[in-house]
Amino acid sequence: SPSHRAMESLVSAFRRLDGKGLGFVAWRDFSAILSKLGVDISEGQMDLLGLKPGEPVRYEEVIAGLFAGAAKHSGLPKEEQAQPDKSVDVKIWLGFAKLDTKLPSTHAVEKLLYGNESASADKADVIALFLTDLLINQSSAESLRRLLQRSMGAHAQDYVFNEDDKGLLVAHIPAQLVKASDDGSRYVSMHIAVHKRLVPDTDLDGDYDHHDCFPTQGYLSCKSSRRNDYSPTFKSILTQNIVLRINGKEFDLMLLGANLDTNDEAKLGQLEALERLLQAQKRGKEHFGALIWGDFNNRLVAFEEMKAHVQEKSGKYEITESGARFLVDCFHDPCRRHELLKKDALVYTGPDLAGKAVVPPPCNVKLRAMFDMTADVESTFDLPLPSYKQQPLDDVVSKMFGTHIRFRNTVCLDDIKPVNFHSLHSDYTETYFGWQQDGKRLQRIIRSEEASSKDGPPNYYMQLGWLDSVAIWNGNTANASLTQWDNEWNVRAFDHLPLRSVVSVHVGDTTITTWLGFVKLDERLPTPSSLEKLLYSSKSSSAEGADVIALFVTDLLINEDSVEHIRHLLRLSMGATRAEKYIFSEDDPALLVAHIPAQLVKATENGGARYVAMFVAVKRDYVIDIDADGDDDHHDVFPEPCFLTCKSQRKNRYEPVFKSILAQNVLLHINGKTVDLLLLGANLDTNDDAKLGQLQACERMLLMQSRGKENFCAILWGDFNNRLVAFEGMKPYVSEKKPGKFEITDSGAQFLVDWFMDPLRRRELLQKDSLVYTGLDLAGNQYTPPKCNEKLLKMFKMSATSDVQVPLPSYKVQPLGEMLGKQMGCPLDLQDVVSLDKIENLDMVGAWKTQVAQYNDSAWHRSQSQRADSSGSAAVAPDIDSDHVKNLAHVFFGWYEDGKPLQRSIRSEAASTEGGPPNYYMQLGWLDGVGRWKGNSVSSELSAWDTEPRVQAFDHVPLRAVINLKC
Repeated sequence: SPSHRAMESLVSAFRRLDGKGLGFVAWRDFSAILSKLGVDISEGQMDLLGLKPGEPVRYEEVIAGLFAGAAKHSGLPKEEQAQPDKSVDVKIWLGFAKLDTKLPSTHAVEKLLYGNESASADKADVIALFLTDLLINQSSAESLRRLLQRSMGAHAQDYVFNEDDKGLLVAHIPAQLVKASDDGSRYVSMHIAVHKRLVPDTDLDGDYDHHDCFPTQGYLSCKSSRRNDYSPTFKSILTQNIVLRINGKEFDLMLLGANLDTNDEAKLGQLEALERLLQAQKRGKEHFGALIWGDFNNRLVAFEEMKAHVQEKSGKYEITESGARFLVDCFHDPCRRHELLKKDALVYTGPDLAGKAVVPPPCNVKLRAMFDMTADVESTFDLPLPSYKQQPLDDVVSKMFGTHIRFRNTVCLDDIKPVNFHSLHSDYTETYFGWQQDGKRLQRIIRSEEASSKDGPPNYYMQLGWLDSVAIWNGNTANASLTQWDNEWNVRAFDHLPLRSVVSVHVGDTTITTWLGFVKLDERLPTPSSLEKLLYSSKSSSAEGADVIALFVTDLLINEDSVEHIRHLLRLSMGATRAEKYIFSEDDPALLVAHIPAQLVKATENGGARYVAMFVAVKRDYVIDIDADGDDDHHDVFPEPCFLTCKSQRKNRYEPVFKSILAQNVLLHINGKTVDLLLLGANLDTNDDAKLGQLQACERMLLMQSRGKENFCAILWGDFNNRLVAFEGMKPYVSEKKPGKFEITDSGAQFLVDWFMDPLRRRELLQKDSLVYTGLDLAGNQYTPPKCNEKLLKMFKMSATSDVQVPLPSYKVQPLGEMLGKQMGCPLDLQDVVSLDKIENLDMVGAWKTQVAQYNDSAWHRSQSQRADSSGSAAVAPDIDSDHVKNLAHVFFGWYEDGKPLQRSIRSEAASTEGGPPNYYMQLGWLDGVGRWKGNSVSSELSAWDTEPRVQAFDHVPLRAVINLKC
């Protein structure tokens, strides 16, 4: 019988067969059941129903069609007849995140996918995640492969992914390259999943895979015409074509990930190119739809009402406190939020804050002519808070810690945990042996390196020791001795503890106290507060009252952002009262970089450069006016700026080598005598042959520099790269996973920590240093020091052979950023040199609740709107004086950098028409949205548009939207 009841019974039977609820069954199962029931389908019916032998069957549609045909001759009332589906709703979920090179974690993507019921990807037919500023390098690639598939978890089994393609530009990452850099390459990517019930067997291979629904890989199109003179532009549209099978017919879906230019003329060019592309793609296709989403770069116009809430300085406008409050009040209230959306540059035509009528630029007119945009939504639509410009979580946490912090990954707010500062300070085992990266315990590896002699056994070295120390040249004519050797536990840059030492230089009855400091920065910014601690926090090895103060730093990154913080660095670190007694090498304005005594060792493509620097201060008591210009200044004590010498012979084939020695000549005058002090900052090679070459060059230089000088003293300090030998006593404390591959065990870590934590036993452990050790190694072989170490001991009196107290090992400490990230539950990098005592007394829990929880208030507003929508009643917003609204003001207007409020500036940009007034835009709005092409052959509806403030990347809030296509 062709009744509803009979049809539903048959559908129920197929549903039981379709255990996964995919909505379709295999052809063989479908035909077998109909055959058992005696139902025969003619070729004409198969064509009408869109059935093809061998292809999956959407059984509900087909059965409805069969019963509808039979009902015409059944005599049943029309309401009892089974009606065929006239159209199918196809749910398209779209997500977008502007990463700013942060790694997207699967947890963050999962929250974006499923974190909001009304805008969830659950049961979506097509899921598409568009990402910009994606950094792919050796360390990130594996985490990005099959990102969407892994983020969807159990849902993934019902979908086909474009990530499945092994032939992508980067295997299993559907991305396109937009910019190459030293630290990796920047991409845009579009990760797409198509439900299996919509996948046709296009290639008739009997398998439903990515080849069937993704006819081409994603590609870049509609590129900006700006900034492409000598390198590729990164403003473009990422395009992915998809073929679906709906109601037995093929449907062509075109997904467009937008990263439009901020320049109106360039944006117009992109849209004109897109229009041509869409027309070409649609030609000849009966069923076609195109959707665009991402960053359209349309901000809010500084409209007339803002005039009372801005201040003007030199023709530039800035939002005041009252203006921030006014705007927060606007998007706090759902109705006023819609009013604010109508001030979007896409749609606004009223007067601006200067009283001039706003004329939308041609690019915005073009965009609205081509697409139905989210800016055009009805006033009843549940509108999210603005997606831009929010204060980055990095900035908020940086203020909490008082140092610049950058999260490596996108962060879920509910993932962050409080920090145990006590363990950061006192857990020596974790500091020296707890660092893991990609499953490798970096500090426990025992490295097998080249033998000291031909055909000899390999040398086994631990990643532990006193690599950073001081050496006094044996050929000095002015006697000198090491009086203090120390490391600063409470100051952290990367994996070396900062060094400080005191050398006494004797000239007649006068002793010149020379303080030496060394920091291996690894591109961290040296701050005056951290360097002050290095200089003065230790009574025994303080720079207080020193006659000469010399600070040597390596891996110093100088760029537009850092340069002003580095000028006069030593003077600022010492403080004005102390500094007035000294003359500084950094006083010289004619240095390679003004007031930074540095030498370039490596240039990078991102506009920065890596340097080594030596900041030297000499007491005025030892300076005379040798150039007779009537002034005692840097020219009288520093005859020439610091210079690079004794470079390594390795890795210099096509770019400069950075392993070298930085030299600074210092001229002192003591009781009528001239003293030539040569300060040498060591950055010696890890390779023994290359290090030997550096030392031989150093010896030649020292002989030349000292010739004919009655009082000459050369001091070398810094990184000598001599580690501890894996000595025979370590044999019970290592594991050997492969022949010759040793790793320190937990008991071995504790054994070493117990040893070097005892000041009396440290010197005993220091005797295992590769400079001086001659015993057996853990493999039972006789260790022979390499020739470079023999040369070093012959040329210099080393810290390892002195009788001063031995400090804690300077290497290899787990970076503070790694330890903080591990405790907080999200990897991060510290971008400054940090003092531990600056952060150890912070109330992390309290600070987190009062500052970072502000982002949850954005989510709170969304949940209130959803609650109102589901109940049919208006949302009850919190009182406008409540903490919720104050926190929103922090999110959207609390970001300051170098004293400038980045979110409050109102930008004056090019006029929309020739000779017209400038356009005034706020750094605020719904830049990230969705558009439905007006040339689509099917109707569509925007059913959800949302942001996810609980997932943090940088200054854009991640977007998600749901569109229903009527197919």
